[in-house]
Amino acid sequence: GGPLLNMKGEVIGINTAIIASGQGIGFAIPSNMAAGIVEQIKSGKKVSRGWIGVTIQDVDENTAKALGMEHPSGALVASVLDDEPAAKAGIEAGDVITKVNGKSVEDASALLRAIAAHKPGTSVPLDVWRNGKAVTMDVTLGDRQTGVNSGKPSEAGQKQQNQGQLGLTVRPIKDEERRELKLEGKGGLLVLDVDPSKPAAEAGVRPGDVIVKANRQAVSSPEDLSKIVAGEGSKRGAVMLQINRRGENIFRAVPVSSGK
Repeated sequence: GGPLLNMKGEVIGINTAIIASGQGIGFAIPSNMAAGIVEQIKSGKKVSRGWIGVTIQDVDENTAKALGMEHPSGALVASVLDDEPAAKAGIEAGDVITKVNGKSVEDASALLRAIAAHKPGTSVPLDVWRNGKAVTMDVTLGDRQTGVNSGKPSEAGQKQQNQGQLGLTVRPIKDEERRELKLEGKGGLLVLDVDPSKPAAEAGVRPGDVIVKANRQAVSSPEDLSKIVAGEGSKRGAVMLQINRRGENIFRAVPVSSGK
């Protein structure tokens, strides 16, 4: 807790976690993001953010070339959740979202922040690069807190679960997704969404990642991950995630608050 100040004494963020052994390494919620949340609380409403229901990844130089883009920018849609806002608007896997409401997004994290800044239920135009040309699609946003539309919760929304402390929304990976990603063994959690203000985003976890293990323990359900985070993660101050990212095995250490 507490304010994060710049050299002019201006509040630029709210501290959320500090790594004691990292010589000043910490995590904070940007002040402009917090300001919007404060206004929602003051108006007597629940805190909510926009959601479109896709898994995304950054566009690298080779991907941009393959898609006929002049520059590597935007967020590549890796998958689209059934019956969620993006699917209803016609967005497809392989599309690259380049703008939100007329403003450019440079990467996947920028897209998450741009969508989260809009209220659920509003219609937002997205510029999409598809088949060598740009098209615009209007998407009516769902609620990011629940992962469902403002109407009846979908089956996909009911099965996923928000890992609040890490800032992840995950669900068990499906058999067809496992075959597509050529994953061995059983279990694994697909990362659907990453809160840009939480530790997982700072540690480099991305939507589309598959969490295979946490602290060297296999995870098959959101509950498995929650237990490890609340147990060993809380005691040690961090949790080590083993991630499969497009066939590559990587590790990401995510800070965890002790809750004291």
